[in-house]
Parts: sequence; C-alpha cells; structure tokens
Amino acid sequence: MQTKRKNISVRMTAWELKRVKEIAERLGVKESDMIRYSISNTLGKLMPFHDKAFRGANLMPAILDSAEDLMRYFHMDSDHLNRIVNDGVEAPQRRVSEEDLDMIVLWHMNEQYLVRRLSEIFESPVEPMRAGERLKAYLYEKYVQEHA
Repeated sequence: MQTKRKNISVRMTAWELKRVKEIAERLGVKESDMIRYSISNTLGKLMPFHDKAFRGANLMPAILDSAEDLMRYFHMDSDHLNRIVNDGVEAPQRRVSEEDLDMIVLWHMNEQYLVRRLSEIFESPVEPMRAGERLKAYLYEKYVQEHA
C-alpha cells in the first residue's frame, strides 16, 4: 500500500546534489527515489529518538550508533546531548552520567582528551587509534549490559 506523498523543498549543497545525481544514475533510479531512500534509511537509524520510552541508559545503543552523525550534522554539545538522553529520567541508576556524555562529544571533537580520560578510567594507556572503540565498549558494558 502506497501512502500519499507530499512535495517538499530541501536545501542541498551543489556537492550533495551532484552526489545524489551520480549515485541515482549509477543505480538506475530517479533522484527523488534516492533522496527518499536516504531519508528513510536515516529515519530508521534514528527511530529510537522518536520513541519517548527510550530515555537514559535505554537510549545508549542509539547514541553510540549515531553519535558521529549527531555531532557532525547537528553540532551537538554535551548539554544538548544530556537533555536528549536524560530529560524525564527520574531513577538515578537509569541516567547517563554527564561525564560519559562529555566523553562521547570529546570522541568527535578532540580525541586527544578522550585518550587521556580513558587512560585514567582504565588506569593504563589507551592507543589513540582505538579510543573510540574502547569508549563504545566501556559505555555499552556500563549502560547496556549492566541494565539488561
């Protein structure tokens, strides 16, 4: 069953539009189909943010999967991320610490500080090339596995 579609206007850079056209041409699809695919794919990835039941630690898998895009495209800082994750979370054990949210932002803004912070947490040196991987594992264990 196909739903009724509406026309919208989207601002894109020349580079983005060129890439949409090139990829659509190579795939043999219309540019509008390519844009709808991109939107649908992104909405699927961000769907946990639509569900108000996902808050605090329950939202951590989505944050870890989407952090790079959220930081890059929406220029989020740790205060903004804290509001998204922790607003409405009453139980302290379900809240994500501000320090951990700061580390997520640092991961995408200044990895050097993240390496230092993780080295303090683990009480051993952390390789800069593996800092993001170590952070994800640490936060996943702390917020997802612990609360499963």
